[in-house]
Amino acid sequence: LLALGFLGAWLALQFTLRDPERLPPDEDNIVVAPADGRIKYIKRIENGEIPYAEKKGRRIPITDSTKEISVSSGYLIGIWMSFLVVHVQRVPIDGRVSRQYYHACGKFLDPHLQEGAEYENERNIISIEHEEFGDPIQVIQIASIMVRRIVSFLAEGQEVKLGDRLGLIRMGSQVDIVIPDTSGLRIEIEEGDKVYAGESIIARFREDS
Repeated sequence: LLALGFLGAWLALQFTLRDPERLPPDEDNIVVAPADGRIKYIKRIENGEIPYAEKKGRRIPITDSTKEISVSSGYLIGIWMSFLVVHVQRVPIDGRVSRQYYHACGKFLDPHLQEGAEYENERNIISIEHEEFGDPIQVIQIASIMVRRIVSFLAEGQEVKLGDRLGLIRMGSQVDIVIPDTSGLRIEIEEGDKVYAGESIIARFREDS
């Protein structure tokens, strides 16, 4: 029985580490999902303030725990990754990695069960500059109760293309993306939607219409 348990755990790990090829959309002026999973929330950012989270009857000012995230206005989108989805993340837009910051002193709470945990957990923040956005688009890899290691495949100064492999989080966890406001920005997904890294369009910008 013990051997079967170890075999089951090994098979589960291999399942989460699969890395299928992805075909990015052949379109301009789009932002794609950085991770497989379901849209957990879409929050509006105003005046440089990321929205509050309610936790045990108190409001958590997100800026207190995420000072490394900087954007004047835009959207914060959370993608919940179950242990069944592909756990390799993809670059959401063409650009250049301007900064990478690993917040190593965070916690390992369960973002799916504990509200506000995504703002307190260990995380890696990758900032990608694009000429259409005044602020960088930021991808936030978030650890969870089952995750003790976040992997990034990118380096500061690196030029990246939409759909490139970005990194890896083992087992179930969460990936957030911050999309700053720009001309014609339109969010294309809703809470609860299922998305695929490198393929699902989550936003469009600079549209003629």
